[in-house]
Amino acid sequence: MFIVSREDSKTYTYLKQALACQSVDVIVDRRSGDRRQVWQPATPDRRNGDRRRHDVKTDLQTYGWALAPR
Repeated sequence: MFIVSREDSKTYTYLKQALACQSVDVIVDRRSGDRRQVWQPATPDRRNGDRRRHDVKTDLQTYGWALAPR
């Protein structure tokens, strides 16, 4: 799965066209910040760690896109 920065629409269009015949998803980064207003610790029985297994923030800032495994 390719995640493309919102500011990089040309790369998004290029990857969508170049990878159209392959089974690869190309999506625009939808994150807009942390949704929590106040930090609260998660209860241990509900969450067993962070759901995001691959941090793409640095790649998006550096390259404008990131590759994340499904």
